[in-house]
Amino acid sequence: RAYEGPAQVLVDTSPARIPVFARAGAVVPVRGEDGAPELEVWAPARGRTGGGLVVPDAGDGWVEPEIERYVSRWEGRGVVVEREGEDGLSEPSCPVRVRGLGERAAQM
Repeated sequence: RAYEGPAQVLVDTSPARIPVFARAGAVVPVRGEDGAPELEVWAPARGRTGGGLVVPDAGDGWVEPEIERYVSRWEGRGVVVEREGEDGLSEPSCPVRVRGLGERAAQM
């Protein structure tokens, strides 16, 4: 469901499910069905872009994490998600799932 803001949104839910509200264009790290990390991307409005930062856990807490910056944008009839770095744009480091497309296809 899409909501136009700012607004107060009341939703029915159970303690087993936590509603998450994300801005159009947001890139959010989630755990996939197999337990591995995935990026869930909410399609930005046409003509707009989005993005997000991912800070992977290095494990022991002493290693400086490498921050991953992602951008999302429309290209043709689909949404493209790319990792932004010092060397330019590259493929994301994990699988991407695009939400909010309706019947339009996602491109990665």
